[in-house]
Amino acid sequence: MLLRACSLLLLAAGVSASAQTYAISLDRSVLPGQTYDLSGDGSSRQITSVGDRTLKSQEFQVSFRGQTKVQEIDKNGEAIRAELTVVKLTKTAAGGTVELLKPGTVVIADSRQTPSLTLKDGLLEEATQAALRLVYSIHTPDSATDDQIFGTKKLHAIGETWPVNTILAAEDFGRNSGLSLTPQQLNGNVTLVGIGRIGSLACAQVQGTISGNGIYGPVTDAGAKIMRAEFEAELGGCFPLLASAQSYTENYLLRIHLLISAPGGMQMQSTVEVKSNTQRIARGEAQ
Repeated sequence: MLLRACSLLLLAAGVSASAQTYAISLDRSVLPGQTYDLSGDGSSRQITSVGDRTLKSQEFQVSFRGQTKVQEIDKNGEAIRAELTVVKLTKTAAGGTVELLKPGTVVIADSRQTPSLTLKDGLLEEATQAALRLVYSIHTPDSATDDQIFGTKKLHAIGETWPVNTILAAEDFGRNSGLSLTPQQLNGNVTLVGIGRIGSLACAQVQGTISGNGIYGPVTDAGAKIMRAEFEAELGGCFPLLASAQSYTENYLLRIHLLISAPGGMQMQSTVEVKSNTQRIARGEAQ
């Protein structure tokens, strides 16, 4: 019995050791002129309170369908300027749905400009910008890529985990949020959970988490100061195993908790929860 048990354990170990491994790439270098179909759904919920008293509660959902055409890229092959043609952009709040942009509207996304989202022939309302950012973002020139922060250069088998690059994550988060934090305040990892499909394309299904605490921020123009900030995020997606493939899906759930000191000494708590599910399909792929 003992020899048989040992044999079975050795056999199981041998099977485990020979498990198939995969190269995982979260980024897809693009070229000017390439066109993709985009779809995304997102939601945002924010509650601001003092003690047990709620001062503000806001919640809305966004649905987007459209196409994007790459216009300019950075040294990493990431799009930094693109043209979005809207098929559908709606916002639902308080039980009602409104059309934010009409079908055929062209939006220019350029991360070197402020604001980064504008109409091709004019400005875009701030509320519409906020809604669109739930389901679309444009890369900051020459900043760290998803592969550099959340990816891995090693081959991995299903179930294996690797750490988030907290040094690059801290730099990227601080630059985009204006909050001050160090790599030691961050913790995160990513796991290959399976192999899925986007149409006919085999893709690596990954899930990750990253969290941060003890973060503080500058005084705002209104005189308020972020005394403490904490966040936790769940990230995921399905990224093609074929290196030349351009289609992918991704999703995230982000929760932020803030302690704010307002002028006059009043302290407020604010909680923000943002969800997003998006899909990019290259023309001719994933059929």
